[in-house]
Amino acid sequence: MERSSVEFNKDLHDDLVLMGGCDQRLRKKRDLTDEDIKEIEEVDDINIETLKKIINQYGWPGISLVGEDGARVAWLIAQHADKEVEFQRSCLEELKKAVERGEAKKEFVAFLTDRVLVNSGLKQIFGTQFHKDETGEYVPRPIEDMEGLEARRSEYGLDSFKEYS
Repeated sequence: MERSSVEFNKDLHDDLVLMGGCDQRLRKKRDLTDEDIKEIEEVDDINIETLKKIINQYGWPGISLVGEDGARVAWLIAQHADKEVEFQRSCLEELKKAVERGEAKKEFVAFLTDRVLVNSGLKQIFGTQFHKDETGEYVPRPIEDMEGLEARRSEYGLDSFKEYS
């Protein structure tokens, strides 16, 4: 896999890293208030619109363009675009192409694939998506083909499900 000859864009990198900080700031809190959730949604909306503009101008922001940390933030924003599943789906297609070019990590495809499936009312295939059950415990959302789960996770560079969950 040969990386593209795209030149590193420091300003775009810095913008994405800042967006990532905003994305994660409140999500790291243990007990989110309704106000926190509202702020997270507002940040997500701004980040999604900004990522759309970036993709329109540059295509998927890969490692050569924005560095590994910038490329991770682009994936993270797509991952959190739950209100816009079609946008997530289009990001997933662009992300797959970026992986083929060596411009993104394959594990990001697994996470975003599961997110799109879950947001579409389907079972996930990599076991990356969890939710709180009625007891407050985090449990995996339904998984398709449990027998093949570890092989799929391994192929995409993920830890075993047992280690992850």
